Amino acid sequence: MPTGVSAQTAIKTLSGWSGEIRGEIAVKWVRAWNQRVAFEHD
Repeated sequence: MPTGVSAQTAIKTLSGWSGEIRGEIAVKWVRAWNQRVAFEHD
């Protein structure tokens, strides 16, 4: 994901998908993002 893409933009994109798929992918994306952020700040 390019730097500078806001969470709002991501949410708008995700909101176009079905709720079930959106929820599953959002959880995975948030987990991966948090791991990446934690790694970068180590």
